[in-house]
Amino acid sequence: TICFFRHPLDYDLHESLPEFQEDDNWMVRFLLKNHVGRLGYKELGDVKQIIRDICVVATIDKLPDSIKRSAEYLGWPLEGSDQCVEEVVEENAPQERYMDHDSPEWYQFYGKTKYDCQLYEFAQQVWRAQIQTIIPLSLQNQRSKALAVAEEDEEE
Repeated sequence: TICFFRHPLDYDLHESLPEFQEDDNWMVRFLLKNHVGRLGYKELGDVKQIIRDICVVATIDKLPDSIKRSAEYLGWPLEGSDQCVEEVVEENAPQERYMDHDSPEWYQFYGKTKYDCQLYEFAQQVWRAQIQTIIPLSLQNQRSKALAVAEEDEEE
C-alpha cells in the first residue's frame, strides 16, 4: 500500500472524508478507525506499526522522489525523464503552509494534533529508512527467477 503523508498543518480535509465526533488527530483516528474517546501513546504506537509494516511511504514534501520510488516498487513505467516528473509536480503539487512554532496559534494547533504531528515525523523517518529497504519490482523479479533456476538445478 502506498501512503502519501503531508504535515497536519496542510490537511485540507475533503468534504467527502469522514468527520469524527472528536476534533483532533484526524489521521490517527482515521487509520485506527477510533473515532471517539481519548487517544494516547498506545494508539500512536499502533498506527506507527501499521505504517512501518504495511506502507510504502511517500511524502508531499518529497513528491518527485516518492513518485519515482512508488513507480519502481510497483513496476510502473514512468514516461519521460526525471525532469518531467519534477516539472509536473512543481506545477501541480499542493502548497505547504508554515506557522511559527513559537506562536500561540501553533501551540493551539499542536494541542489538537499532537499525535498526527508525531505520526508525520515518524512517516518521514520511515521514508528515509525505505531508501535502503524498498526493492523495485524489476529487481524482485530478477531475484525470483534466479532463485527458481537455482532450485531447479538442486532438484536435478
